[in-house]
Amino acid sequence: MDLSTSTARLLACLSTSGLLACSSGASEPAQRTTSADRSGGGTQWGAVLGSVRDATAGGPINVSDTPDAIACDYAQLGLSWVRVDIGDGTGDLSPFTTFVSIAHARGIRVLLLVHPDDRACEVNDASCGDVNAWAGAYVGRINQLVDGVFTGAVSADAYEIGNEPNGGQSHITPTSFAFLLNAVWQGVKKAPHASSFQIVSGGLLNTYTTESWWQSFLAALPSEQPWDVFAIHPYDKYSYAGRDVSAWAADVSSTVGALQGALSAQYGHPSRLWATEVGFSSAPSGDDSAGDESGQSATFAGVDAALSGITEVAFWYDYRDDEPGPSTENNVFGVRHASASGYRPKPLYGAIAQALGAPGDPNACYFPQGSPTPAPPSPTPTPGPGPTPQPSAAACGQLAAQSGWQSPLCDQGSGICEGAGSATSDCSLCCDASMITCGGLAAGVGWQSPLCDNGSGVCNGGGPMTNDCAHCCNQP
Repeated sequence: MDLSTSTARLLACLSTSGLLACSSGASEPAQRTTSADRSGGGTQWGAVLGSVRDATAGGPINVSDTPDAIACDYAQLGLSWVRVDIGDGTGDLSPFTTFVSIAHARGIRVLLLVHPDDRACEVNDASCGDVNAWAGAYVGRINQLVDGVFTGAVSADAYEIGNEPNGGQSHITPTSFAFLLNAVWQGVKKAPHASSFQIVSGGLLNTYTTESWWQSFLAALPSEQPWDVFAIHPYDKYSYAGRDVSAWAADVSSTVGALQGALSAQYGHPSRLWATEVGFSSAPSGDDSAGDESGQSATFAGVDAALSGITEVAFWYDYRDDEPGPSTENNVFGVRHASASGYRPKPLYGAIAQALGAPGDPNACYFPQGSPTPAPPSPTPTPGPGPTPQPSAAACGQLAAQSGWQSPLCDQGSGICEGAGSATSDCSLCCDASMITCGGLAAGVGWQSPLCDNGSGVCNGGGPMTNDCAHCCNQP
């Protein structure tokens, strides 16, 4: 699926590293089950964060729920990964660093998709410009993201190098894509960085390796494997004739076997595989349609079973139907409907949660009737004498940036700020973790075993600074 449309800014509901800082009114147990905890192994599951982006016309879509509601809902579903499209990796990325922090607070790892510029020429064809300059500009952008944006507590867990270069609106010729992967491996992965991360090759559309694009790409691969994980998008619509998931599963197993054979021949071993997109739509017709919402729900068990022996991680495409959500095949792959219905869950929601042994309460993080946006909370008075703080015109994120805060927190009545900080336009109180105690922070986010690191190294350098600890973290 094409995800090149730039992603709309996630609402500024801030969090600190590894800690929930913004409450949607939901509470969850500290110990939760995700697909990473499945007995007997099996595929870990995530979802593509769709519908949180600009409209192709008419300006940004107003995403009426908070980023915390999204991360909370992923936890309810038992998902352990989220794939976030950050466009070409330029512009204001602060909403995404905020979301990484919020996702990590829920134990959810983050794969960032970064788009290179298209290149319609093969490596030896200079009519599109110098291939070294093209790849070098992208390598520079990734290094800037790793070392200058997604750093420290908001480091991304993995970076995906493009999306479906062999199909859709994005297009890179096969030899140029192989060249780009090698450039990223040599210039990013093998360069020194403060954080560790995985390089994921851009997911290739379908697994029909006999197609000419695939053949040229495999022939152009460098001698050294240029990825930690090889990504596929096994929609494989020609294998889904008659809406038979078992036939699809058998064909995917065969085609992926051929792919692994080719990669093993090149590198002497199979590659780790992720399906960074896979799914079926709830549209009544179309190549990837399950016919209706019940049919879509029924596909998950078969997809999960098929991929459990093939991919380490799989991402359902996608979390919510695309805006504005008409019932066309490419718009209705979501686990939830689009905003017009208040993001109403589909039957697929329950199927995923049940398969992953998760709580699966679709109303825990969203307001079930009417608008999903809660009424603004009443201002929280500061303990002791003095008037209730009056909201400023600035949002919490703006105040944090102006104040140089490293771990901003948004208190919507939970008390996490312990009366410290200032009221802002979006928070009863906006504070920094350095203003409060480690115990107060732990109580505010539901940690069961908080640890205070004042030089012992027990937090391994993670967790924010509080007013009594150099690092405050939760015992894993």
